[in-house]
Amino acid sequence: HIKRFIHLGSAAEYGFGPRPFAETAKEKPANPYGTSKLQQSALVKAFAKKNKIKTINLRIFNVIGVPKKSKAAASRRPTLFEALVSQFGPEFKGTISVSNKNDVRDFVAREDLMQAIFAALQSKKGGMYEVVNIGSGRGTTLNEVVRIFGHHVNKEYKIINQSPKATRSVANIAKAKRVLGWSTTTTLEDSIRATVGAKRRVIVVGAGIAGEMLVAEIAKEGRSDIIAIGFVDDDTKKQGTSVHGLRVLGGVDDLP
Repeated sequence: HIKRFIHLGSAAEYGFGPRPFAETAKEKPANPYGTSKLQQSALVKAFAKKNKIKTINLRIFNVIGVPKKSKAAASRRPTLFEALVSQFGPEFKGTISVSNKNDVRDFVAREDLMQAIFAALQSKKGGMYEVVNIGSGRGTTLNEVVRIFGHHVNKEYKIINQSPKATRSVANIAKAKRVLGWSTTTTLEDSIRATVGAKRRVIVVGAGIAGEMLVAEIAKEGRSDIIAIGFVDDDTKKQGTSVHGLRVLGGVDDLP
């Protein structure tokens, strides 16, 4: 007999709005994904009430990290972090494309999400069916997310907006604190650092023709396990300049 059911919903069910979304906000999905998740929520609510099973529907905001590759992942649109890792990777061309750099999103680390799920399994508070937002309660622009990425991979870039209109999606997490006793503990910067650190960071020795050829070869091979973060070269005229979007960080003697 099922005693408790935890459903993983999505912030996309709310759509976008100027203020943090409380669980009582009217849902206005902005895309088919949000509409489908909202329909799932309706089915879950009906299931909980019909079977009298305590159910918590976690509406999860933007999860930080890169999912493991799978057939399902290959058929869907890449997440923001998948797109940034790819664009800052070996095929980096000096530009980063996002929906709109002024978009504001609420980010939550995977570790914090796992703790939220565990808290939902253990909580004795709330009624038969509860919707609970899982986010940080803080809004961050995509411009800031890209800046942190660029800093950690040491690349200069230009942002290209895919859409002229900026949108906002931020959670009100008061209910998560009250019902689950949960809030985030991992910062956005720490999560991005861990995401970038999961790949091998490479410094290329020599910013001449051979170094350029090596970077081009890495890009040609599509090495998703490597992020080139810069060059070192003893030619002082090259130091501080950029080659293929990678900075010449210093001389060989500056290597640790």
